[in-house]
Amino acid sequence: MKRVLIWGAAALGLALLATSVFIVRTLTDMGAFTTLKPHFGGTCAAIAGVEGAEDVVVDRERNIAFLSSVDFRAVLQGREANGRIAALDLAATPPRVLAVGVDGALDRFRPHGLSLAVAPDGARVLFAVSHRSPTEHAVEIFDVAYSDEGPRLSLRRSVTGPALVSPNDVAGLPDGTFYATNDHGTQAPLGQRLEEVFRKPRSTLVRFDGSSLFTVADGLVFANGIALSNDATRLYVAEMLGHRLRIYVRDPATGDIRQGEGTQGLVWIGTAADNIDVDPEGALWVAAHPKFLDLAGLVGDPRKSAPSQILEIAPNTDKPGGTIDEIYLSKGEELSAATVAVHLRDRMLLGSAFEPKVLLCELPEKRGMLDR
Repeated sequence: MKRVLIWGAAALGLALLATSVFIVRTLTDMGAFTTLKPHFGGTCAAIAGVEGAEDVVVDRERNIAFLSSVDFRAVLQGREANGRIAALDLAATPPRVLAVGVDGALDRFRPHGLSLAVAPDGARVLFAVSHRSPTEHAVEIFDVAYSDEGPRLSLRRSVTGPALVSPNDVAGLPDGTFYATNDHGTQAPLGQRLEEVFRKPRSTLVRFDGSSLFTVADGLVFANGIALSNDATRLYVAEMLGHRLRIYVRDPATGDIRQGEGTQGLVWIGTAADNIDVDPEGALWVAAHPKFLDLAGLVGDPRKSAPSQILEIAPNTDKPGGTIDEIYLSKGEELSAATVAVHLRDRMLLGSAFEPKVLLCELPEKRGMLDR
């Protein structure tokens, strides 16, 4: 009996130790103990009038930014919310919000991730993930036109299907095909929370080839932002709770993808990466959340704030895995929980899912922590 009690106490002690280690590790991975050293050598100005700009894409030739705009907190809470695609004229001083006309009926449009593709003949195609309800999702595909009145979107088609379990972001091509991320493997709220806490690799990457929507990669940990390289031979995917970037090699002729080998296919970035913008030089600009628990806290309490972190990643260099530079870090005073950063020569445009504004920042000559 005494031996049984000793073994029972030992087992209980090991269980408590394992539980404690798991809790500490989880809190560490979610940034609970991360010390922040805010820095930015440039200046930023707020542009009001755009609520919940979770994602932003820029037509660099036209100097027009398209922004997803919705009460994102309401979307995450399952409440009613009507969204829109907003636009900014970046050539104006100061930049101004433009009205965007839409041709075609949109069913319960609540935009999330965006993508803009430009064809060789100049035709523009805009893709938008939309959450019609907590269990019904779509990728809306628009043809883009410009006039003196501003941008106009014509709905080309809506893509739906069971493969869109929990879509987050989209990377589209001029022919109307696309890749999209599912940030969870289930639609059940409890199941999604368990995936996050235990960092279960249940996220997937799906492809629409013009006729069918199907899964092309799985085993990801909270897949979030996705973007194509400028020549469409690489596909970048941010694993938010995996704290890494996956790089897939893409065959432009077939659209097939395969993950790159070693550090050419998996880059550790050590923070919760969100959306990805690929600038004209091929560098990736990634908005990230160094304190994920603070980000999660924003869903239920609009009075809270969370840090904003912007990284510049050059994946194709002589250094294995490329170079990572921290361009911007704040505690959220200027913009809470930036979810996207777009590089615009000597400026960057920041958006957030939980703010009624965006930030346009002038970049300093020395952009980040690395000497250039």
